[in-house]
Amino acid sequence: YKRQAEIRSLVLENEPGGDETDLSDEIRAKSLQGIVVSDKGGGNQQPFIVILADDTQDAGAGLALSISQSNNTFERGDIVEVSLSDASAQLFSGLLQVSTHNEPMLVGQTEPLAPIAITADKIAQYESQYVKIENTQPEASESGTWNSDSNKGNVSMETKDGKSYKIRTLQTASYAQDAIPTDKSGSIAGIAGIYNGTLQILPCNGDDIQLAEARFTVPVSYTHLRA
Repeated sequence: YKRQAEIRSLVLENEPGGDETDLSDEIRAKSLQGIVVSDKGGGNQQPFIVILADDTQDAGAGLALSISQSNNTFERGDIVEVSLSDASAQLFSGLLQVSTHNEPMLVGQTEPLAPIAITADKIAQYESQYVKIENTQPEASESGTWNSDSNKGNVSMETKDGKSYKIRTLQTASYAQDAIPTDKSGSIAGIAGIYNGTLQILPCNGDDIQLAEARFTVPVSYTHLRA
């Protein structure tokens, strides 16, 4: 199912902006087919968004699809096909989103895709794909729960190689009120995204947060710019 990569690059050639942009006849003549990687039950995506990806480790092979909320009955591993006959696209705070009023159809099922291990600096390239960051921990300043009044669902994370990104948690997420394991490190999986230039990962559910090891120290050579 290498369809997301093709459609994604065609959509980007239409140069969508912050407002909905009608897509070309070439795109509207196509159907999109992909494997669902978002987890509706986990509650950490808007209910009208389904995230589709190709079965590949390559970047640029995922797409956020905005559909009628009542049509979003899909689970991870479902293979979904939808006509793009009325499709539009926009960059929602920088994140590419394709919208259609057509009803997506379930055309098959497969094993849910495993997360692709990437480094944090590659998050934007893997936008709307299911990824995993290893050797990561909450920054020392973090406390409380994954979504609280003080952090509004944005938790700063760091990696052993000195990179940073945010974990984004909606109030509706199943794990939103869980305590952030501030004294631990480990791995984080989720849907790669970008918000106004900030790299972020949206865990699909609490199982994507695997922080159970001791914290590490980020080597000084990474944290200070050399003179």
